[in-house]
Amino acid sequence: MRVPPAPPRREGPSAGPGGERSTGPAGESEGPVAAAARRILREVAGTEEVLRDPDLALYGSGLLDSLATVGLMAALAEELGIEVSPAEFDAAAWATPRRFVADVCARSAGGPRP
Repeated sequence: MRVPPAPPRREGPSAGPGGERSTGPAGESEGPVAAAARRILREVAGTEEVLRDPDLALYGSGLLDSLATVGLMAALAEELGIEVSPAEFDAAAWATPRRFVADVCARSAGGPRP
């Protein structure tokens, strides 16, 4: 009996464990930083809704407030080594789950933020 060949592994900074990519809520590929950012946001917000609706208004809906924002900053620093000071915090950059993840990924990559 012949065993089919394994699919090719994806390599690089956006590849997940084992070289595979995980999938975000809209079906897009995402790397480990994006997956960690989504998990952190879910834990701090306390709801799966942030995973289901990437355009959910985080502050307008009351899911995040100033205390939760500090919690996000602390978790990003502890788990991903991404430091966000209150002085450089921009609420518009974290207004939705999609924008939060994009900002975290940009900070992780050291490039310009969205």
